[in-house]
Amino acid sequence: MSDMYTTEEFKRVLESIPPVNSVGTIEIEENFIKYISLETRPIGSVTVHRLDINYSSALFDFYFKGLSKESRSSFYPYPLFDTPPKSAEALSKRIRDWEKEND
Repeated sequence: MSDMYTTEEFKRVLESIPPVNSVGTIEIEENFIKYISLETRPIGSVTVHRLDINYSSALFDFYFKGLSKESRSSFYPYPLFDTPPKSAEALSKRIRDWEKEND
């Protein structure tokens, strides 16, 4: 984001999108968006956290226990689930590797 926006500029851009009612907190750390909260007309409250290794176990459980097989086969969250990891530990390794890519 170094070439894009400061936090305040990014907030103004988000607020200019017609379905967005308001933008709450935005956290940017080392040029990555770490956290955003906003309110939209069609959806309501939206909170987005940057993926963190501490979420790997919960994310693995959600993907394999919280979603139906049909949902899992319709959408692979690339690149973390393409191919699906065999365990939460394997997902943790993918998250660590993904963070190193710095993209």
